[in-house]
Amino acid sequence: MKIPKRTCIGCYQVMAKKDLIRLIIKNDNSIMIDLKANNKGRGTYVCRNENCINRAIRTERLNRAFRISLNSTIKIDSCAIEHTKKNLLAIL
Repeated sequence: MKIPKRTCIGCYQVMAKKDLIRLIIKNDNSIMIDLKANNKGRGTYVCRNENCINRAIRTERLNRAFRISLNSTIKIDSCAIEHTKKNLLAIL
C-alpha cells in the first residue's frame, strides 16, 4: 500500500503525511492547525519539531506555501503566526 508523503516547509524533508502537522489558511487569512487533515483551505505541512516551526515562520516560507505575494495587500497577521506557533509547540 502506498503511503502518502508530504514535504515539511521548515526543513524540506519528505516524510509520511501522518508524521507532519498540517497548517491551513482560511478565507479570512487566519492560520489554523488541522490535526485531522480534513478541513478546507490551502494547506502546508511542518515537522513536529520546534526548529522547523521557527524556520518556517522566520524565513517567510508560510507566505510562499500559502501563495501569498509579499507585495499583496493580504498579509498573514503576525499575531496569528505567534498564536499558531504556541499551539504547535503545545502539541509537541
